[in-house]
Amino acid sequence: MANGVSIELATGDTTRALFEPVCQLYVSVFTGPPFNRSQEKIEAQRRTLASVMTEPTFGLAIASEADSLVGFAYGYGLRDDTRWWNDFLTPVDEKITQEWNGRTFVIIDMAVESSHRFRGIGKTLLAALLASRNEERASLSVIPENEGAQSFYRRLGWQHVGRVKGAPQHAAPFFEKYVLPLRG
Repeated sequence: MANGVSIELATGDTTRALFEPVCQLYVSVFTGPPFNRSQEKIEAQRRTLASVMTEPTFGLAIASEADSLVGFAYGYGLRDDTRWWNDFLTPVDEKITQEWNGRTFVIIDMAVESSHRFRGIGKTLLAALLASRNEERASLSVIPENEGAQSFYRRLGWQHVGRVKGAPQHAAPFFEKYVLPLRG
């Protein structure tokens, strides 16, 4: 990528080494507005990342500049027994919420350091990560207050599915769900 930023997919070995840098960048990005994540939510992200890193379908793309992490996107493939599609505030077509192994890759977290935003890094991170996947589609959730992220995802072709209620351990009480076809 231009301007000295490189994008790469992490491997099993590099993923473990990137745990702390990813968590540090997460804190840098998500403790300010509009997120204002508490220490409790920051600790929940660490636990979530540690857990999803053990999933065989885990994927991580990173953006680096001069050996410093400036962006990341990670997620994993849903199983058929997922709760990802539960708790919509209004009913959603079963064609969307029906799940099977290999159908959906979910982006759990994505962040780009504030000084590196609006340079195409987020778009390139997502493209690299999703190009590496075999699933039919991707999904992600965005807090309703993050209108900038929602606009970004819509420009990239993500389709809004609906609003869901977040669980107590989640970063927000509600999320907007999006999907993006990856195949066919």
